Amino acid sequence: MSVLAVRIGAGVLALLALITLRGKRWAYFAFVVLGLLYFPAQTHFRVHVPKCEQLLPTIQVLVLSLHNYAYIALFAGFYWMSWVAFRRSDARGIWALVATLLVAALVEIAEGMTGGGRGQVHCRVRDLVPDAAGALGAALLGLGPRSTADVALTSPDDVSINSFLRILYSLALVETRGLVVHAASLVRDGRAYLFSGRSGSGKTTVARLSTDATLLSDELSIVRMTKGSAV
Repeated sequence: MSVLAVRIGAGVLALLALITLRGKRWAYFAFVVLGLLYFPAQTHFRVHVPKCEQLLPTIQVLVLSLHNYAYIALFAGFYWMSWVAFRRSDARGIWALVATLLVAALVEIAEGMTGGGRGQVHCRVRDLVPDAAGALGAALLGLGPRSTADVALTSPDDVSINSFLRILYSLALVETRGLVVHAASLVRDGRAYLFSGRSGSGKTTVARLSTDATLLSDELSIVRMTKGSAV
């Protein structure tokens, strides 16, 4: 493969990575497919069955493997791409970690089939060490401490407390793919109903006249997306 082709391929992958970070899942899967095809493309798709070395690495080999900073950074970046791609999942951190480790194993097999990448002919378990280190490091950074602040109401009254709670819940619900809706809500026959409208339009009246339903709220309701459905 020529130098120009390598640069073009790297540019396409970088572009797909940026598009993925903007929330486009198709770009994520395109990145994975093209990234795996990179290795056989280097040998004009002349591949062989890899003989994978399954010996567990020693402590000394583990330490040496952690000096492969390029692969650590690469798979840390791929973890964050996966984290964005799985944003609709309730456990996206776990799914992102699983996807990253799976792709790392596929990359190792692809390298073993072509003799490319890190220069080995056979795929080796020890070469997964820097990949896993990058993924786990990125996962730990994502689970790290977050900024906190103390909020005090100097002159609390009904209006200020109400506004404060609305803002607090709105911010907290962002992480769980939820939002606060100015609407009355009730449940009837296992289905939830929202009645939205400006103040004085009759939301409370409609909700309270539904005597055969369970009233949840006559002013504000919380809506969340869970497994593709609003609840």
